[in-house]
Amino acid sequence: MNKNSLLLVTPDFDPKQCLNYHLFLNIGADCFSYSITDPQQRKLLVLYDEQECPSVATRLAEQVEQDIYLQQAFASVDLAVHPQDSTFIPTPLFDTALLSEYGRYFEHHGKLELGVQAFNSFGFNVVFAAPKAIQKILAAQWPELSPRLATTGLIQLLSQFEQCTFILDFTVSSFQLLIGHKDALLFHQHYNIDSTDELAYYLLLTCQNLEIVPQQCAVYVCGIIHQGDDRWDFLKSQFKQVDLLRLNIGYDLGIIEDMPEQYYQRQLSLLT
Repeated sequence: MNKNSLLLVTPDFDPKQCLNYHLFLNIGADCFSYSITDPQQRKLLVLYDEQECPSVATRLAEQVEQDIYLQQAFASVDLAVHPQDSTFIPTPLFDTALLSEYGRYFEHHGKLELGVQAFNSFGFNVVFAAPKAIQKILAAQWPELSPRLATTGLIQLLSQFEQCTFILDFTVSSFQLLIGHKDALLFHQHYNIDSTDELAYYLLLTCQNLEIVPQQCAVYVCGIIHQGDDRWDFLKSQFKQVDLLRLNIGYDLGIIEDMPEQYYQRQLSLLT
C-alpha cells in the first residue's frame, strides 16, 4: 500500500473462505479499486481503493503480485476497465462478425482484444479496448474472463431518470461525465482536469454543443467531491439541482459507514 491507497476489511473476513465470495475489480484511468463481497449474506467484506496513479498498469501489476487477497480463488470475479478506445454501435446495426472493423481506428488496431458491452435499454452496444498493459495483466491473472466497462453501473442508472440528468464521477484529477435519461444516453466522456475552471469549460462546452440548458437539469455526483468545495459550488451555481449519488444496493456496507458515502459509488454500482 502507498499513501494514496486505502484498505478496509471486516473483522470476520476469512481469506480461506474466498471460494464462497465474489471479487469486483474496477480499473479507472488514473485509479483502481476492488471489493470482496459475501453474496449469501449480501455483505461488503473488503474494499481497496487507490487514487492518483501516475501509471495504473504499473501499480496494478504490483498490487496483483503482492496483494494476498487478489491471489485467492473466488466463486466469481468481475472485471471492469476504463477503455483506451471505444465506439458506440446502434443495436440494429451491430454484427459480431464486424467486430474488428468497428475497432479499425483504435490505437494498436489488431493487437488488442476487443470487448463488447450491450446496453439493451438504450439500444446500443459499446465496442472497446482496454490499454495493452492492462490487458496483459488481466489475461495473466484471470485468462478466462472478459472485462466490462468501468462505467457500466452508472450508465444503467441513467435509465431510471425521466428528465435529462448528469452523472459526474470524480477522481482527484479527472472526472467521468455521463448525460442521459430513461430513453437515451446522450453523452459519455472522460476528462483530465487540474482546476475547477477546466471542469467549468468542459461542462459548459458540452451543454452548448448538445443544446442543453443547465438550469433545467439535475446533477448527481460521486467520487472525490465534497459539499461546499470548489467543484460543488460551481455545479450549484449552474444547475437546477445538485445531489450526492446514493445507491441502495441492499448490502451490508458497515465497513465504509464512517467514510464519505460518495467516494465509492462507482465501485458499488458494479454490485447492482
